[in-house]
Amino acid sequence: MARFRKPKLNDYRMPEEAFPRCPHCNNNIDGMMSREIIADLGKAYAWTCPHCLAILGVTHRKGFWMG
Repeated sequence: MARFRKPKLNDYRMPEEAFPRCPHCNNNIDGMMSREIIADLGKAYAWTCPHCLAILGVTHRKGFWMG
């Protein structure tokens, strides 16, 4: 396992050689798939692992006019 430098408090970028692992199938996540889901206001997306299709998270974007 490679050792990475300790990030600065304001450094939010992941090193190029590091890949997060899916908590469900334990495969490296080198990309994610998304699907728009029904939302009353704005747009919502479900993000899934490309290997096992488990949902990793849901994001919701409101329009610029909603503040």
